[in-house]
Amino acid sequence: MATVTEDLVFSSVVSSTGVTDWNNTTTSDDNRGTIANTNGNNIIFELTNLSQTPTSIISIQHFAEQQCGAAATVVIQHEFLNSSNTQLYTENEGYAGTSDSTIEGTTRTTSDGSTAWTENDINTLRVKLTQLANLGGVAVCDHFFVRVKYNVAD
Repeated sequence: MATVTEDLVFSSVVSSTGVTDWNNTTTSDDNRGTIANTNGNNIIFELTNLSQTPTSIISIQHFAEQQCGAAATVVIQHEFLNSSNTQLYTENEGYAGTSDSTIEGTTRTTSDGSTAWTENDINTLRVKLTQLANLGGVAVCDHFFVRVKYNVAD
């Protein structure tokens, strides 16, 4: 059995309010998506699918290469949803500073705290980002991805 590590990135917008250029977040290239400067602005987006068929999924973890363009912080809620937009889990993060830095989310080995991830769970995973609080900046993201570690048959 071989272990694969794959980064899943933005593929399509499900819904959006006040978020622009999110398609710019697929690579680390200083082209940024913006969560406009209003509490409650949000985006729900889908990710690319796994490139191989897993025999089991070890873990997932999200990463956001972000900033807010000021000596301030913008609090963003990261929600992870299934294909029905039901929340699986959530983490709040501060987007801060004037240069890109990377936020690493919690490594998750289950989809809901007790159930192992399945291929369908991963391929239908949605991400919702919502601005909760703004302390003087505009949240921007250069690269957002979900890293999936999984096993495949030899």
